[in-house]
Amino acid sequence: MRGIIILNFGIIKGTVWLKLNIKNLSQKTLFYIDVEYPILDQVSFYQLIDDETYEEKKYTQGQINQRAFIDPNYIFEINIPQNTEKTFYINISSIQQIILPIMISTDKQVWMKKSNRNLLNGIYAGLVIIMVLYNLFIYLSTRDRSYLYYVGYVLFIGLTQLWIKGFSVNYFFNLSVNISALTICASIACIMGLLFTVSFLKTKENSPKLHIGLVFLSVPLLISIVFSLTNIPEIGFMVMQFSTALFSIYVLIVSYYLVFKKYRPAYYFTAAWTILLVGSIVFLLKDAGILPYNFYTSYSMQLASGLEMTILSFALADRINFYRKEKDQAKANEIEALQENEQLVMRQNLILEARVKERTDQLEKLNNELQQTLVDFETSQKELIKSEKMASLGQLTAGVAHEINNPINFVSSNIEPLKRDLNDLFELIKLYESTSLENYPDKIREIEAYKAQIDYHYLLQELNQIISGIEDGAKRTSEIVQGLRTFSRSDSKSKVPGNVNDGIKATITLIQSKLDGIKLELSLGKLPEFLCFPSKLNQVFMNMLNNAIDAVSEQQHGKQPYIKVSTHFDSAKNCVIVQFTDNGCGIPDELASKIFDPFYTTKPVGKGTGLGLSISYQLIELHNGTISFESDSEKGTTFTIVLPA
Repeated sequence: MRGIIILNFGIIKGTVWLKLNIKNLSQKTLFYIDVEYPILDQVSFYQLIDDETYEEKKYTQGQINQRAFIDPNYIFEINIPQNTEKTFYINISSIQQIILPIMISTDKQVWMKKSNRNLLNGIYAGLVIIMVLYNLFIYLSTRDRSYLYYVGYVLFIGLTQLWIKGFSVNYFFNLSVNISALTICASIACIMGLLFTVSFLKTKENSPKLHIGLVFLSVPLLISIVFSLTNIPEIGFMVMQFSTALFSIYVLIVSYYLVFKKYRPAYYFTAAWTILLVGSIVFLLKDAGILPYNFYTSYSMQLASGLEMTILSFALADRINFYRKEKDQAKANEIEALQENEQLVMRQNLILEARVKERTDQLEKLNNELQQTLVDFETSQKELIKSEKMASLGQLTAGVAHEINNPINFVSSNIEPLKRDLNDLFELIKLYESTSLENYPDKIREIEAYKAQIDYHYLLQELNQIISGIEDGAKRTSEIVQGLRTFSRSDSKSKVPGNVNDGIKATITLIQSKLDGIKLELSLGKLPEFLCFPSKLNQVFMNMLNNAIDAVSEQQHGKQPYIKVSTHFDSAKNCVIVQFTDNGCGIPDELASKIFDPFYTTKPVGKGTGLGLSISYQLIELHNGTISFESDSEKGTTFTIVLPA
């Protein structure tokens, strides 16, 4: 005995009771009642044991392991003796659409059907996995978003179909598939399908008006997801069903429109979508009882979905060929255009060659003139630097001569007193040498008398003072010579290790005579040696100090002239910072922008060339450094030099 009953109650609240009166007219007594709708929340089966007692078997969706038969469907075993009629009751509760395909069959029929169902769902799941992995690999290779959207569509449509058949979460995770999860999964599948349609068919370019409709279709799908997440799953499910139907029809209209426009990628797409829509219609007609409930109508959606996936994969592959042909055609057109342009260019080249030759001659002449101008400019620049250097050298020579003259004068003025004192000592020594045992008493008296005559003790003190003075003069002369050597050391073509503090000390030593009456404060920090041109930096320091001396010399009386030179190393910025501060008259604001200009000076004629700060600026730039200043007519001026170390 085998029968089937199909009931469709739609989405209702509460429970449904069924009463089955079954009469056995066959030779067998063991049968099975199979409720073939796995996503029902709960099915309770009641059969009469005796006149007053009913046996209850209650199965819920997420408790497959507790059932008598490990199967997504709700299967109940019944025993009916031959030629006997029995009554059974079934209670169904579910917040989803209640469709009840109830089959009564033998054990052989049950297990054959289960085997076929497992085989088909396994093939379908394998197809989904293959399509996901294959197209995901192509996406990673091409970075074409169409493949990524297709992967999302295949994944979620596959999960939706497997959930409906009970072969997904029930088997893999032993959890129930509630209406919210099913709604969300189906809605995401449709959204990914929309994105795939837009990307694959390029609806924005090929059909802008229909493209707007595709965009608006995503709104109800998102609304269904929101309802499903806010504990209103029934409304979300209905919105999802309506949106899915509208989505399927609208996408088919778009694809047929693009087929009419002879857009090649739309051919495969239309075929795939038509097959899926036909499968959906067959599935719905089966639930409505219009078509018979059998293996093909029950699995029409999965069969259509599998064919759709396969055809869309072919469509994606064909699109690559389509784009390649378009690219090849465009390349051929480009080559043809290039060949035409080549002929035109050859004709134009003959005309242009004469013009280019004429223009080249003019440019060559102009270039020679510019080269000569550049040479003249560089020569003038070198002459200016040399002139400034000679001017500084003149000042330096005068200062060195004055500085060396003082200790030399001191030495020369002490020569005569030294000779006189030495002669007195020599005479005293002769008296000591002429002393013998015979004349010892007389000689001693004579020696004492001579010592008193020459004031012997004062003579020794005077000799010490003379020698100390000569020693100080020699030391001062040595310092000046050493400072001169440090200041004027010749620079090689490449930078050498140098220390800024040594250059500053040498410069101050050489201009010491110009600092008469000026309070000089040195605050030299510990500095590392770094690659530089020491002689060029010394020239900068000389210019800075000369300018400071001139500035404090021009200030009003009653104010102590003051110059401070400070250095320190900024480890955070890895640079040496040198500052020259004076309390002179300052730099007026209107002149601040001009002080580094060549030949600009505020000094009287004959006192300055106007090149000192300009050359200093260039020499600091040569070291990749910076020079800046702050000035106040009341407080003076501070120049800051920053040199990368």
